[in-house]
Amino acid sequence: MLGVTLPYTDWNWDAPFDSIEWTVRVERESLVDGYLWAHEVHFAGGATVLMALQSQGGYQADPPTGPVERTKIVQFWISGPPLQAELVDIPYPDARTFQTAQAGSDWWTINARYDWTVCRAYRLKVLPETTEPGVGVWYGGWIVDTETGTETQLGRMLVPEAWGRITAPTSSWTNRIGWAPLGTCADAEPVAAIFGVPLADGVRPESVTATNRFSAPPACPDTRFDDFPDAVRQEVGFAE
Repeated sequence: MLGVTLPYTDWNWDAPFDSIEWTVRVERESLVDGYLWAHEVHFAGGATVLMALQSQGGYQADPPTGPVERTKIVQFWISGPPLQAELVDIPYPDARTFQTAQAGSDWWTINARYDWTVCRAYRLKVLPETTEPGVGVWYGGWIVDTETGTETQLGRMLVPEAWGRITAPTSSWTNRIGWAPLGTCADAEPVAAIFGVPLADGVRPESVTATNRFSAPPACPDTRFDDFPDAVRQEVGFAE
């Protein structure tokens, strides 16, 4: 089957850290296809943290069998799964928690309806909140509207102490959810977003480097990058 070639930007630096934040600005959103703009980080113990904006995402307040609504979504997922998860600022049914198996891992997931605006920068954050001695650390996921200053905590998850701190590299990437298979490469709806350089523990790492790569094996020749001093643009669906 045809598919878009996924763009990845890997950010690398030397030292582990406790918290991470980054900005994402969707410059061109999809109106039919589902897309997500994600940032992925890893605990030293191997578990993955994922936060993403979605356009035309499938929101399901009551998974796995409830009705699916196509809408704008923000996601906060941790694999492993964590020991507990709970909502904070967005209550059910506009947000929900759910455990699921995806891509060979078990995840505790928080999805929420969130009416983000195209061409506006949002800051996403993963921060430790409190520690339960001998048990683990509560990590929260936030989204900040940089234009209004409104800060929303999606939820928090309790991860085991044995997982340790967060480590580089981290990755920013774009993915087409679809909703329908591609007939030709030109059928993919074009989208674009800019990811900012991550901040580790509130500051830009001195040794940070960015490396762009394509999913392997590559699919449609419809993906490109633009590099800037403090950011990278990822474009998908621009078939030549």
